[in-house]
Amino acid sequence: MKKYLFLSVLIWCCSVEIAWAAPLVLDDYVNQVVFPDIMVLEDTSGKLRFADVLLEAHQDRFKPVSRGVHNLGHTRSTWWIRFEIEQHGTTQRILLLEAQNDYTINVFAIPLAKPAEVMVLPRVKGLMNPVYALDLSANQTQQVYVQITSYFSPLSFRLSIAPQEYTAVDNVFQVALLMLAMGGILALAAYNLFLYVGFRESSYLWLVAFIITLCSELALLNGTLYWLVYSEEWYQRLIVLPSLLTIVTALGFFRQLMHTPQLVPLLDKSIIVSIGIGLLLIVLSPVLPITSAWVAGLGIFILIMAVTTTIQVAQRGYRLARSFIYALLVLILSTLPVILMGLGIIANEFYALYFIHFGFLGFVLLLSQTQIEHTRGLREDSERAIAASQAKTEFLATMSHELRTPMNAVVGLGTLLRMTPLNTEQRDYLGKLEVSSRYMMRLIDDILDFSRIEQRGLVVASEPFSLHALLDDVAQLLQNQAQRKGITFECYTLFTEGTWVRGDATRLSQILLNLVGNAIKFTEQGRVTLAVTEQASQTVDTLSLLFEVADTGQGISVEQLKKLFQPFVQGEGNSPKSGGFGLGLVISQRLVEAMGGTLQVESKVGEGSRFYFTLHFAKAADNTANTVGLTPPAPAATPALSDNSSKRILLVDDDELNRFVASHLLTTMGLHVTLASDGQEALDRVETQGEQPFDLVLMDVSMPGVDGYAATRQLRAMGYQFPIIALTAHAVEGERERCEAAGMNDFFTKPFELHELEQMVSKWVMNKERG
Repeated sequence: MKKYLFLSVLIWCCSVEIAWAAPLVLDDYVNQVVFPDIMVLEDTSGKLRFADVLLEAHQDRFKPVSRGVHNLGHTRSTWWIRFEIEQHGTTQRILLLEAQNDYTINVFAIPLAKPAEVMVLPRVKGLMNPVYALDLSANQTQQVYVQITSYFSPLSFRLSIAPQEYTAVDNVFQVALLMLAMGGILALAAYNLFLYVGFRESSYLWLVAFIITLCSELALLNGTLYWLVYSEEWYQRLIVLPSLLTIVTALGFFRQLMHTPQLVPLLDKSIIVSIGIGLLLIVLSPVLPITSAWVAGLGIFILIMAVTTTIQVAQRGYRLARSFIYALLVLILSTLPVILMGLGIIANEFYALYFIHFGFLGFVLLLSQTQIEHTRGLREDSERAIAASQAKTEFLATMSHELRTPMNAVVGLGTLLRMTPLNTEQRDYLGKLEVSSRYMMRLIDDILDFSRIEQRGLVVASEPFSLHALLDDVAQLLQNQAQRKGITFECYTLFTEGTWVRGDATRLSQILLNLVGNAIKFTEQGRVTLAVTEQASQTVDTLSLLFEVADTGQGISVEQLKKLFQPFVQGEGNSPKSGGFGLGLVISQRLVEAMGGTLQVESKVGEGSRFYFTLHFAKAADNTANTVGLTPPAPAATPALSDNSSKRILLVDDDELNRFVASHLLTTMGLHVTLASDGQEALDRVETQGEQPFDLVLMDVSMPGVDGYAATRQLRAMGYQFPIIALTAHAVEGERERCEAAGMNDFFTKPFELHELEQMVSKWVMNKERG
């Protein structure tokens, strides 16, 4: 290298006299000097070596530039800078280039007193800008050549000479200010990460990622990244990543903060495309000649799109849009110097770094505040949704209770009417009335089931039952319904005869009754089939079954399939004739999911539908005593009057019509009935009986004044030991336990059939059971 430089100097010394700009004279009292004049040479090929530059032909190509700050814009050329320094003092100096760290820079010095001693000046470590130590002796003149090449940023620089001590102090102050800003930004990243741990809101992660990439962009601008990498080759590879990653993470956070998929779906697609472009540029950055102009142009486009989107979102009434607009204004002002430098409009001025760093700190602070408001809004919306859902489910449960009370009278009056002499036409009318009342009860039960699912979720049982017995009962219940419509119903079972499993037989039967009942309802001709097929199981102790319900009915359109499992949405074929609240399929879907399966559907309009799901059951031992039966038990025979004439029943109910129905049903059983309209009257009746207490008290639980719970507790406190049975329309979980805690012996729900009332009375009075 020294031999090469020596030959270069000889060539230069042998050349003719060359015109130079006036040398810069340095005295000890001068603290810092900005060059007024330099000479520049553009090497468009980028192949000139230092020895080539010293040749006369290339020396003549140097042009004078009389500006302290030089901005050559985006250029792929290599530029050579030439100037001369004349040292009159003894102060040691450095050459400071206020320039980007991504430039490739080489500095050569030739002392005129010793032209053979060509020096390659080393870069001083630890300083933010490129700085090179000048080895100047008193009354010495040096000629300096600076070679600069830029591949990413515009070529912008300012040359100055400063004492070593002054620059070190100045650099510490500059670094301290910039690191203070970056430290504040990183502290906000840590703060938002802490909030994510507490709130589990994904937009916080996007914000944290954006803040970190923003810090990497600042590290690129202030030179920190250069010293972290400390490899010019890797630095050149990584220089494009911070900007592109900042754009991608900013757009990801912006989508979630502004809810663009819901509020502005068209603009949201543009945002997604922009994210895709950013990711593509990141992947292709090693092979594409990406410059800061690309990134600045993309950044300007993103800013315009963000402002446009925010304005549209604000017009739709989104409350955070105004706060975000303020943050965007701060961002625009902060990035303006970066964009102008990236476009080559202004030079690399150090004051711009302060502006950018503290502007970004303010921007991130505003973003964090906006994000907190966003999270607060989400929590408020969630609380409102939970409150609304709870109010809805409570309303449904209350409505179910209120409907059961009059339905008890309807069912009871139908039973009493059947006991009277009726002609054929009247019996036909009565039969239709009973069918309608049972269908109404099914709808009420659907509402109750839905409110249970929405409010408390589902708990499925795990008890042994016979699959064949369950399927036989389902087929028996639905066969008559299919025959009345003139369609064929078939049930196929393709698994081992007599199989017993553990599971929730009641819920499984409810699913099948819903699905097959719907299939029969919407099939006018053809057939409905229920097929249960054994599938391959993972273990020998497990039985996997595929349940399929297929029909040849009207089918379901594609649009209707999208909302098929939404509550209170009826199918296209639903009408007052077919009825329904649109809850059957929703409940079936939730039940299947609670049992570990997924309810799926396939359908074509005019060809029919197929609902299917797979469940896994644990095999169980044969237990015939617990065989599941879905068919209602036959009504018990009414006991002889002579056996019950001495039995006294106290019936407590605040509804006059229900008292009428229940008392007449009890009278038909030969029982002596005393009525009470509330809890206080019941207490008075028991007290007046004295030594002849009632054999049984049927106690309504929901009554004005003294309710059934309070009345029962007072009766037990009075020493009343005879049975008290809860008579309630509250068919909800936990009601039985609440009644037992009040001192009641059993639990009886409205509406009830005559045979159910007979069995209850027989259990506690005729057999003289006591609790």
